[in-house]
Amino acid sequence: MCDLLKKSALAYKDLSAYEYTLICGRKGVQTQVAIRFPASAYHHLAGFQYARLAALRQQKHALDVILNGGVSLAQLMASGFQHRDRLESLVCLRKHLEANQFVFRYRGHGCAYSKIRAEYLMLFGDIVLFTDAAIPVSIFKVKNPSMRYEQGCPRLTVLQIRRRHLETGEETITYQWEKYTI
Repeated sequence: MCDLLKKSALAYKDLSAYEYTLICGRKGVQTQVAIRFPASAYHHLAGFQYARLAALRQQKHALDVILNGGVSLAQLMASGFQHRDRLESLVCLRKHLEANQFVFRYRGHGCAYSKIRAEYLMLFGDIVLFTDAAIPVSIFKVKNPSMRYEQGCPRLTVLQIRRRHLETGEETITYQWEKYTI
């Protein structure tokens, strides 16, 4: 049986084959947000910087270690890991990315409870994804509904979402606003 840790690694590996481009608009100005998922970013997104396992210390190898069965969810949890929500969020990230969601230009300086540095914030229900310079920075489930990371941030309208396979260049439109024309 595939545990949550392995599912998150498999889901992330699947995402790493693509680049997503979100074409967004606000007040007549279009913005393109490109997001890639390099293998080295999995370590931070999954929360392994908080893990006390030697096998997960190196960012660039964490994804391979998990895919090869080097660490199990039981071992990770036994080490005191408390970020299961990040793993759950990664499992369903592709589904959320390919549908219309809320995108904000992030203004972290307005959040007294956050030190996250990012350019954009995306909301998928109670899941928050922060991106900066085409790379995801952080993902987690908001546990306290009073913590509104998007408060004070300008909301962008998602006009189109494209997924491009990095090896083949094949491009697929996964979402398009009905009134948007190319």
